[in-house]
Amino acid sequence: MFKRWGTVLIVVMIVIAAAALLAWRSGAVVLVGSQGGPSAASGAGIAGFETATVERTTLYTTVDGSGSITGERTVTLSFGVGGTVEHLYVEVGDRVTGEQLLAELDTTDLEYRVAEAEQALLISQSAYDRLISGPTENEIERARAALARAEAQLASALAAQENARRQVTVACSGLDDAADALETAQEAYDDYVTTGYEADATFVPDPDSPVAKALDNARSAYDVAESQCEIARAQAEDTGQVDAARASVDDAQAALDALLEGPTEDEIEQAQAQLEQARIRLDEARSALDDARLVAPFDGIVTDVRITEGQSVGAGMAVITVVDDSRLHVDVPVDELDVVSVETGQRANVTLQAADDVTVEGIVTRIDPAGRDVQGIVTYNVRVDVTPTDEVPVLLGMSADVEIIVAAEENVLVVPTEAVQRDDDGNEFVLVRSDDGNLEPLPVTSGQTTNGLTAVQGDLHPGQEAYIPLDETGEDAGGGLFGNLFGFGRGR
Repeated sequence: MFKRWGTVLIVVMIVIAAAALLAWRSGAVVLVGSQGGPSAASGAGIAGFETATVERTTLYTTVDGSGSITGERTVTLSFGVGGTVEHLYVEVGDRVTGEQLLAELDTTDLEYRVAEAEQALLISQSAYDRLISGPTENEIERARAALARAEAQLASALAAQENARRQVTVACSGLDDAADALETAQEAYDDYVTTGYEADATFVPDPDSPVAKALDNARSAYDVAESQCEIARAQAEDTGQVDAARASVDDAQAALDALLEGPTEDEIEQAQAQLEQARIRLDEARSALDDARLVAPFDGIVTDVRITEGQSVGAGMAVITVVDDSRLHVDVPVDELDVVSVETGQRANVTLQAADDVTVEGIVTRIDPAGRDVQGIVTYNVRVDVTPTDEVPVLLGMSADVEIIVAAEENVLVVPTEAVQRDDDGNEFVLVRSDDGNLEPLPVTSGQTTNGLTAVQGDLHPGQEAYIPLDETGEDAGGGLFGNLFGFGRGR
């Protein structure tokens, strides 16, 4: 029984197909029933087709990509010197202005070094200025007075030397008398001893005898006279005081001459070098003090803070990140085949994934001149500046899909690309419903195709319904049952 009904169904389908072919050849398409799908329900009423409305619009050609929202500039700050964090003035989310103090270390030692270097510079500067400006009358007078004092001291030393030489004569003349007296006393003592031995073989000289005492006194007197003579001679031969006085005179004279002649080139260069070295030390001290303070490089927002007060940090350690969010942008990698169509100034649609796919406007502001090759795929970084919107906040780091509009065809009629068909000769047409309710192919010329829409030229008008054949699964088929019977198929 089922086999018999299957045969009947096949016969019915063949009859319907033959009727449709006959109607096509006679210039009309017979309506064969209704389609229960959503598109057909919009007024199509023809099985095997769905409809789409012909519209007049602007057709855009886009280059698509994705990225995340970033700021104009991002800077991660670090201290130039190590130390202990004394003050932290910001936290994540704070708005800051350029040159605003963000954090600083304990600067007690650094401030002392600056003060010390400033004082050293003042001293070097003063010495240099005095050298360059030349001596004052007061300085010259003081130098001349110093020379006069040195000359007077030399004269005194020379006089003392001459007096010492005269004292030699006086002191040493007494030595001769003492020698004579010692010789006389010695002879008298010798006679005393000889006489005593001659008178008594057991004679023992008396040390307390007058001659013995006279000899002792003579010897003592000689020793004193000899010592005085030697001292006088040593003093007469000592030229130390005279030499020192002469050196003082030479120094004083040289100092006076230097004042009168002015500084030499070597002296000026040396003073300049000392002054410059003092300046360098002060600059280094001030730089170290500046390195102990972090200031915002521009207006922006703090996005990261990695320190706390009292914490020890090292030089170069990343501690605070500031982002300039005065302009937001998305950097989009674009394939080398598409980047040739992209130009600065082109508009873009930026869709924020985290904000329920809200779309904001953007504009291309930069195209990197060099591409990046990743596993054989070359892309170019394209920057799209984002225009803020009051609808949703545009936050740093948001994921965004970007459509860069590289071409626009304005005020054109468009239909879904599947609605544009081709016959066996390659002629393009769109199926529309005639006034009598039948389908008829309307010749068209297709233009730009973007995102499933194709611009067409022909005897179409906005609001008109275009019919798209479906295959047996209900998908767009272009040809389908009627397309194959009529001799036309999918054209796009």
